[in-house]
Amino acid sequence: MEVPKDPFDAFYRNDKFGLCGKAKKPLSIKILFILSILWIPIKLLIAMYCLLSATLLCKVLAYIPSKIGRPISIFFIRMNAILMLFGLGFIVSWEKLPRDNLSFQDRFQKEEDGSSFGAYVCNHSSWSDIIIFMANYPVGFVARSGTDRLPMVGTISKTIESIFVDREASGTTNSSGGGTPSRSNSLSFTPSSSKEASVPSSPSAAAAAAAIDAFASATTAATTTPTLRGGNVTALRQRLLRRFLLDDHARHERRQRRLKSDANANGGSSTLPSSPSSSLSSPPSSLVPTALKDTPFGGDGGAAEGALPHLVVFPEATTTNNRYILPFKRGVFVAGVPVRILIFKYSYSLCGMFHPSWEAIDIVWHLFYVLAIPFHRVTCYEGPVYCPNEEEIRDPELFSKNVRQVMMEAGQFQSSSATFESKKVYHMMLGLTKPPKSDKAAEDGAGGNREGKKGILNSATVVPEPGKKNSGQGEMREDRVRKDGKEEGAVSS
Repeated sequence: MEVPKDPFDAFYRNDKFGLCGKAKKPLSIKILFILSILWIPIKLLIAMYCLLSATLLCKVLAYIPSKIGRPISIFFIRMNAILMLFGLGFIVSWEKLPRDNLSFQDRFQKEEDGSSFGAYVCNHSSWSDIIIFMANYPVGFVARSGTDRLPMVGTISKTIESIFVDREASGTTNSSGGGTPSRSNSLSFTPSSSKEASVPSSPSAAAAAAAIDAFASATTAATTTPTLRGGNVTALRQRLLRRFLLDDHARHERRQRRLKSDANANGGSSTLPSSPSSSLSSPPSSLVPTALKDTPFGGDGGAAEGALPHLVVFPEATTTNNRYILPFKRGVFVAGVPVRILIFKYSYSLCGMFHPSWEAIDIVWHLFYVLAIPFHRVTCYEGPVYCPNEEEIRDPELFSKNVRQVMMEAGQFQSSSATFESKKVYHMMLGLTKPPKSDKAAEDGAGGNREGKKGILNSATVVPEPGKKNSGQGEMREDRVRKDGKEEGAVSS
């Protein structure tokens, strides 16, 4: 049997600090770490102040009506995120992503009157990605279940209206396109409290909500609804559709004002488009169903635009070493609405000694290096809005693969077949996490635990040999594992 490529390449650390960040350090680095006691307390105090102040403000403003309290909360969260980046030494630069030589250019949205999309799609390399987003955009996140229960972080994530999904659970979808929601992913789109996602409570918004709900049910029979693990596919689809409609309405109004201004300047008249989605030439005409195209909108325009935050989705569902792209989960693509592509590229810190990615290193060591090393550089590339065509709307898998292809080309990433599950195996092999106990382990204690570890290693596709892998582009290895005393080729689980 042919041994597949190493599934752990996306998680290898390729800096001088070595495997798990525990390699022997040269004298110059040791001296730097000793001197870092001068600034580590300052960095730590700034970070803790930002977390505490943002959390307290969110808790206090939760008692104020959301129409007033939420914009204030978002503003202070953003200011604290900017301060935290400065305190931790992150130097962030923003650039427009070059679009030459990219695939699917015919699907990039024209943005002369602004953009309309449902979510940001970005590669994921470190916890700092989240802070960078919060410092620059008023967004919520699709986060793992349990984040909402973390001290301070949980309060902030609920305030910015994040969605929480369980990566471990297996969900099943029912006939209405929904799944079994996790205990932390109970979403309501009725503005009944400040902690729930809300849209403008106008008759036009109510009509839009009804149209969205009707579309979610009507499309179930026409398309195969993928499972969103631990969450409700219909809830996510509705959230993305609502955000896209708000954008599209504001974009339509901007276009009307531009055409009217041009007509007045030319001393003539101009026929103005009468409906948002059907008049915009960038997305395909079938991007929004007829029920949504004909939905009436109120006159709040830009005011409604900020009523519901965009979601940020890391479709890889875990972090990598910033040189590979993993296969995408399909959750964000089930709604069939445009997505904005962003790419984060981290540079090596300390003259190439340390890379800020957090993939296979203990969080304590990673935080220590981030605090001890004065500065870290990251370049954020704002890419195009990708509008799915008819086929991609019907097939979320194809939609996700094409967006992934654009991101690989734009960020010069390599493709990886790794998944979150293979990363868990790699972490167990490195000793970063403990393998789960099998049923026999529960009965036999330590002996059973050894059997559990053996089973996990036997399920690994490739067993890397620490110390021999110095480059993510190194040669692929065909290691063997032993099972029942016999040597055999490793087989993909």
